[in-house]
Amino acid sequence: VLVQPPDISGFPTPSVTFKIRWSASNQPVDMLQAGALTVYENEQLVPVHSLQQDDKGVYFALAINGGREFDLRDANGISPYDHINAVLVNWAEKRKFSEEDALALITPEGVSIHHTKLPDEWVAALNAYQPNFRTMTPDLASLDSAIKLLAERVVPFGVDKSLLYLTLPPLAEHIEPIRLLTDQAQSAGIHINVWMLGETFFLNNDQGRVLIE
Repeated sequence: VLVQPPDISGFPTPSVTFKIRWSASNQPVDMLQAGALTVYENEQLVPVHSLQQDDKGVYFALAINGGREFDLRDANGISPYDHINAVLVNWAEKRKFSEEDALALITPEGVSIHHTKLPDEWVAALNAYQPNFRTMTPDLASLDSAIKLLAERVVPFGVDKSLLYLTLPPLAEHIEPIRLLTDQAQSAGIHINVWMLGETFFLNNDQGRVLIE
């Protein structure tokens, strides 16, 4: 739990702003009830008069780790990456962004967008990223850069840091480095979601499980 100093401007009733990073099962905590809180003042139990949940915004980063499978085209000449790109662009164009929302884009070549509040700028950068996936060798460069970028960025209290990692199944030699990056992300309060493009059997071996972790 991250807690701000009490606000006593409404004395005699103080207010406290706090944030719960994750539950014991590493899932976001939602719909917290006042009865779940225990508050002490001078070692004396005091009642909670009200509880308000605010959405402060998200610093969202997309990290892309492409390879040959991203460009295996179907009968209509459309690749898996084309489908994924269309989904992400549609999301960015239709999402209602808050004042504190911001976007970033990271590829194996480096950070394309550091921090923008303009969805159109992010979409333009994403559409402009058209590498030759068939000649690319997947690595952890984009994941490492994205975690560093989000960890170092100072955001207003309550703003979440979220990373979407678009990748192929990791190689066996990437398992331990990914675990180290996972520890760094957890320490920095970064929540990572993974879209893995690959066979389902990877979800049941060590290579896929390390992404799930």
